[in-house]
Amino acid sequence: GPPSRVIHIRKLPIDVTEGEVISLGLPFGKVTNLLMLKGKNQAFIEMNTEEAANTMVNYYTSVTPVLRGQPIYIQFSNHKELKTDS
Repeated sequence: GPPSRVIHIRKLPIDVTEGEVISLGLPFGKVTNLLMLKGKNQAFIEMNTEEAANTMVNYYTSVTPVLRGQPIYIQFSNHKELKTDS
């Protein structure tokens, strides 16, 4: 999808932790929000800037991200921001 601060991560290992998902985004900037969809093996992370998210997606387009030995898929989300009910 078009660039967005929100990144959709798919095919996560079943027992992945929030910390492991956040660690994917940390090299590129501040992770400001996280939504884990445990039942679907998916997650959304929101970066503090669109530039950070863009850099992250571009990087993982050329380098396949791996968590616990399992390749995962990273792409822009259709959401412009994560709205979580706190």
